[in-house]
Amino acid sequence: MDNIIEFKTRSKLLKEWLKEVIKINALTKNDNVKSAIIMWETKDKNGDSVLMHAKYNCGMQEFEWMKNCMDAQVFNMKMDEYLRKNIGKYIEYIE
Repeated sequence: MDNIIEFKTRSKLLKEWLKEVIKINALTKNDNVKSAIIMWETKDKNGDSVLMHAKYNCGMQEFEWMKNCMDAQVFNMKMDEYLRKNIGKYIEYIE
């Protein structure tokens, strides 16, 4: 017998991922989610990338605060990558 692998659409994969994120982070307990943004990339009719988003209880101030948090996280990731590649420049070896 052949093994049959279930085909999952991108929409179904996204929904499963979102359920897993909610479960892992216990987002449904105690109503601790004050606001949320989900962002995704799609292509327009010319094939150019477009950033789409959906917001939950998220005004301009919350949106800007989350943007600043993302900027800080991107900076941290860049620094981490840079230091991993160049750690030898910053450490003196003692023999």
